[in-house]
Amino acid sequence: MKDERTGKKYRIELSEDEITRLEALCAGGTHPARTVLYARALLLLDRGEHAKCPMSALKASAALGVSTRTLSHLKERYIKTGLEGALCRKSPQAHRKTKTKFGSAGEEIRSLRSRGAI
Repeated sequence: MKDERTGKKYRIELSEDEITRLEALCAGGTHPARTVLYARALLLLDRGEHAKCPMSALKASAALGVSTRTLSHLKERYIKTGLEGALCRKSPQAHRKTKTKFGSAGEEIRSLRSRGAI
């Protein structure tokens, strides 16, 4: 499936070790729900020689209850950052910028005061 915005195509080909790890992650234990969901999605999207039941992104999205765009992002993260990067997303706070009370104008005023210009 091509990414509609960029036209890139990401093909998931998992190794036997990765498949074993993902199946164990899905089988049990206490893992975050999102991690298990992404593990299941990667297993369904696998197109490699060891794939057990490859699905299209459209069928996998319906089976998992997520959008095809979510799966596209997941495939892109897997290709760019590997299995760990695909399973463990950054926390939302990593993307937030801290804002000063007065913004850049406030910083400029403080700078002028510290130099004695005001």
